[in-house]
Amino acid sequence: NTGEIPATATAPGLDVARERLKLARMSKEELAAYYRHLDDVVIIRNNIYTARKEGCFDGHAKGLAEGLAEGLAKGREEGLAQGLEQGLVKGREEGLAQGLAEEKRNNARKMKELGIDANIISQVTGLSPEEINAL
Repeated sequence: NTGEIPATATAPGLDVARERLKLARMSKEELAAYYRHLDDVVIIRNNIYTARKEGCFDGHAKGLAEGLAEGLAKGREEGLAQGLEQGLVKGREEGLAQGLAEEKRNNARKMKELGIDANIISQVTGLSPEEINAL
């Protein structure tokens, strides 16, 4: 009734209820950003599965690609939570974009150190081969 669930409550299903309350409290803009994030995660995972199916990766690259997808998802979720707490929708979106770009560069740098071809890194991260070579 109050829209709040005490942190000490441990009944089954309360985690789901807490998540639903978070969504219910979001503004239209925040909710749109959250759903864009979920769409992006699906697209990234589809790209990874397609690349695997086509045999583009060895074992190390598969792990890096999965780490990239999970890192992006976690980073966006954390960025979204911080933006909601601060109430700065514009700041959150900019922070998420910067975090995503930095995460892409970091993961591309790691893949480059492992000797993965720049074209494959480009397919996974969305960075251009020129950006990858400049890292």
